[in-house]
Amino acid sequence: MRFPILFCSILFLAIINIYGVVSGSPYLVLGSGLLFFLPLLVFYFKKLSAANWNLVAFLCFSLAAILADSLEESWYLKTAGLICFMSAYIFLGREALHYTRREHASKYMLGYFLLVVLVNSYLLIEHLLQLELYINSQAEYILYVLYYLNLLVFGGVALIFYLNSYSRKSVYFITLVLAFIFADVFREMGEFYLRDTVVVVLGNLLRFSAILFAFLFFVTPEKKLRLLHMI
Repeated sequence: MRFPILFCSILFLAIINIYGVVSGSPYLVLGSGLLFFLPLLVFYFKKLSAANWNLVAFLCFSLAAILADSLEESWYLKTAGLICFMSAYIFLGREALHYTRREHASKYMLGYFLLVVLVNSYLLIEHLLQLELYINSQAEYILYVLYYLNLLVFGGVALIFYLNSYSRKSVYFITLVLAFIFADVFREMGEFYLRDTVVVVLGNLLRFSAILFAFLFFVTPEKKLRLLHMI
């Protein structure tokens, strides 16, 4: 009975968020974004540990980031939002590293890891060069450089965790990282390249998905699975 209530709550808040974006109401977007955490906290209350500082910090910085991002009326709110998102990613990465065990990797896996890092580094550099054309402030541009470097490390941690762990917990983590990354891409598209309602809606829905997978990541015990169990 509890799961249908959770599902309906998440669906309702997602619809409110979409309506807020379409109608141009930042307070509906803000309210649905902040309240999205509530049903998840209630549903997973017994499985979450208040003593886990990575969890507490992630929740606090995520809420602050959504608040600043939704009410982006001045440069300092925009800056605060980026810093809070960076901080939330850092604490998620710390939690993943806590479960990462160093294991011997084959040359194939090392080559695959280096290839992914090189490709993403190239795409990151290209994206930053494009952003430079739209950003007038040098300080703001440096902040974006730090933000995307942090995002690159965040993705690297997710890949290392997945390749070393191969568990349901690592699958949730790499999924939430990808959702956060694409949500950031859509946010930048909506701000700098294509100011379109659909782009903003997709970015917000991806961020909601990332938060949901973050909760699943925190409540799921670390246990390696065979390929059959991953399907």
